[in-house]
Amino acid sequence: MKNLFNRIDQKLLERYPTIWNTKVVWMLLAGTALHGFFFILGLFALTDPKSLQSYDALNSYFGSGSFFIGLIISILLITLWVVMMFRNNAFKNFYSYSAGQLFFQFCSYLVIIIYSISFYYSYTLGLQAYISTTYTDEIVEQDLLSANRGAQFVSQQLSDYTLDEATYPEVLSQLHAETRSNLIDYSKPHYQFANLNYQFSTVDSVITQRQERNLFYADTSATRIGSRDQDDLTIIYYKDQVQDVSDNLIVIAPSYWHYSSLFFEAGQQFNGDYNSFITNKPFDGFERKMMSSYHRSILSRNVELMKSGDRQAFQEMLTKYLDVAAKYKVETNLDASTWMDLVYNPDTFEVKALLQQSKPENVIEAYPVSYSNNSEFNKFSKSIETDYYINQINLRKVFENLEDIKTSNIFNGSIHAFIWISFGIGLLLFLFRISSLRILIFTIVAIGVVVLLLSFVIAFTSLINNALEEFSIYSLVIITLLGTILCGVFALSHFRKFVAGIIMNMTLIYIVPLLFFIALLIDEIRQARCIARTTIDIGNASCYPSFWGELEYLSYGVMLLSIIFIAFYCNKVLKWRALPES
Repeated sequence: MKNLFNRIDQKLLERYPTIWNTKVVWMLLAGTALHGFFFILGLFALTDPKSLQSYDALNSYFGSGSFFIGLIISILLITLWVVMMFRNNAFKNFYSYSAGQLFFQFCSYLVIIIYSISFYYSYTLGLQAYISTTYTDEIVEQDLLSANRGAQFVSQQLSDYTLDEATYPEVLSQLHAETRSNLIDYSKPHYQFANLNYQFSTVDSVITQRQERNLFYADTSATRIGSRDQDDLTIIYYKDQVQDVSDNLIVIAPSYWHYSSLFFEAGQQFNGDYNSFITNKPFDGFERKMMSSYHRSILSRNVELMKSGDRQAFQEMLTKYLDVAAKYKVETNLDASTWMDLVYNPDTFEVKALLQQSKPENVIEAYPVSYSNNSEFNKFSKSIETDYYINQINLRKVFENLEDIKTSNIFNGSIHAFIWISFGIGLLLFLFRISSLRILIFTIVAIGVVVLLLSFVIAFTSLINNALEEFSIYSLVIITLLGTILCGVFALSHFRKFVAGIIMNMTLIYIVPLLFFIALLIDEIRQARCIARTTIDIGNASCYPSFWGELEYLSYGVMLLSIIFIAFYCNKVLKWRALPES
């Protein structure tokens, strides 16, 4: 085997000296073997269903020992590679190569480094492969259906079952339920449970230009219940006429009839309160009335089940929920028959018992509610608490993780970090290869001096002019960077070789920040022009999107332009190397 490697290495040296010098073939072979190892690690990462209850299971690579293993391997691999290249130091000094070969070396560095530090992707692809084959879409869809249907009867928060949450009967889904006592007209139909009052009214809206919405906010302050932006317009919703819904109410007390939340729906973004999800709803306060067809179908099936009063079908639904919880190892002390006794009340389906979210000894007492008008409601809620529990939060995390793992593109966003780390390390190695360690050290010192001087000038100018704008700062930085780059492109031959080498290195380093600062300057100009055309303040201005919102595309653009610049600049590097030492 050793002889085979030696023969291949000798062939590369004779026919492809640049490839031989960069060791790209051996590094890619070693990297491929290591990526295969991490892929296998990922396959076994989530074999225990309980691991799906963790936060952000998709990125479990960073929360496990795999990250440290990968980090150590990456450091050792890159160090070994650099040492192997440095052993051939005479190659860079005496071997004649073209600008194309020089650029190929730089590209080889980028490929080798990114291949040596990106084991995260192999690990996560293995993890995704395991989840996709073990938990197919059909299995997850069926489990989620059982979980969503049973979740309506996991009564852990009494506020989920109050009258203002009701969307059944259908007429209630078209009305706004006012619960703020100071905004209820007590001379008109209203309803009371404990110290909570409810009043239903129709909803109307007005459409205005976004710049003028504050005027309408003032006019509708007493009745406004929300708003939403749509392009350059704002839709303002407000209460209209109070409605008498007495004939439509089944019960005023908290009831399973009133439940209108959804445990989990694929494609939704969880809002963090473990009770509901954010959808494309028109505004806060009326958001529960707007729901997806899937959401409505779940509620409709449960409504039909409660209407039928079929005890056997009811217990079968609860059993399926508990089977799903057991499948994913979610903690609970409930069994189907006990749960049935707690929730089955076919007359009004009033909430008679509250379950805990975890074992009672693990429950942290919530802060006392400070609103005095809720005291009776809180006492009632406390009086119906039981010691039965089911950790529905962890079950939700399971479905969040399954969806995240199955649908996420792991390269989005994170790839930029790996690319720029590779670019930075690769550029430093490239600078060392084309110049020398001494010149590279002086380059770093020179850059530090320039940064220090720029900081001093900006700070001093700010003391004189407190209104120093970002435009001026960006312009000063761009002029400094551009001046150095122009010297590196057009005037290298006018300096001593040592000084010219420093300028050459600074030119290659400065191209990236120059492009970023130019983008920032353009963005600043666009924003300033947009704000100047509006009649409102900067916080409400509907202007061009900032480049920071398009950072992904900006990153790719800067990277591509930088590599193109380096490709063309390789000719200048060769000319610098041809300069006499004195």
